This record gives sequence, C-alpha cells and structure tokens, in this order.
Amino acid sequence: MSLGQRLKQLRKEKELTIREVAKLFSIGKSTLSDWENERRNPNYDMIKKLAEFYGVTVDYLLGITDEKNIYTSKSAEIPDELKEVGVEYIALAKDIERSKLTPDEVRKILDAVKGLKDKEK
Repeated sequence: MSLGQRLKQLRKEKELTIREVAKLFSIGKSTLSDWENERRNPNYDMIKKLAEFYGVTVDYLLGITDEKNIYTSKSAEIPDELKEVGVEYIALAKDIERSKLTPDEVRKILDAVKGLKDKEK
C-alpha cells in the first residue's frame, strides 16, 4: 500500500474529511488530496506529524512495514515491562528479546544503558 493510500485509509478510519484534516495541519484541501491521490508527497517533517496524529510509525506510512505501531509484532509480543522503558529502547529490546534472555536480564541491560545515557547529560 502506498503513502497516499495509507493516508486516505487512516483519515477514513478516524472518520475525518479532507477539509477537517487539512484544517488541523494548516494546509490546503488540494494539498492533502494531492498526497492521498499520489500526485505529490508531503515533506519529511509533515510525514512525522501525520504519523504522530494517526498513531502510527513513519515506517508504516512509508510502506516499509505493515505494523502500524512499534508495540505490534506478528512474530512476538513485546512484554509490558519493555513497553514501560520507552520508545528509544524498543529496537534494542527487540534484539535482546530474540536472544532469549529473561525479563530480569533484559531489565538489567536496559538499566545499564539508561545509566550510561544519564552520565552523558
């Protein structure tokens, strides 16, 4: 599915009109229509804003993945304790999850990484 198709689908899922979404983002109706009909593409900053508004990842909007958000996975669910750590650690957590570590071991690793990050500040 293309960027335009996904934008249209997400807008319709929220039961919003082109006029309403255009007004929310302070853009013209024709601009949004052009994006949805694949005549033009939004810039990267706008793609990020649209992803945030619709509650999906930029990767989803761009068609890189079919997973709408980082907390969904077809192969394995991310444990609740990893969700609490924060978005910046999810990619690392997925790699660690594949290594069959226990949740306690994962927490220790993530705490160590967080400690390193805090020291940089």
